[in-house]
Amino acid sequence: MIMCRKHSVHDPFFAAKSNVDHKLTISCVRELLFSTVTRIQLRVTAIEKEVFDEKYF
Repeated sequence: MIMCRKHSVHDPFFAAKSNVDHKLTISCVRELLFSTVTRIQLRVTAIEKEVFDEKYF
């Protein structure tokens, strides 16, 4: 049995909480990655269309 934070892996409350923590972490990372990629795409598009000058980015 693996022990973590004084709880065993077989503890249902800990397992459920850990699963929620993982899902929340993955969701936050995906959202951050998506927003970062979107901002980069918008900047590249603006520079390509010469709407903004590169020095402002």
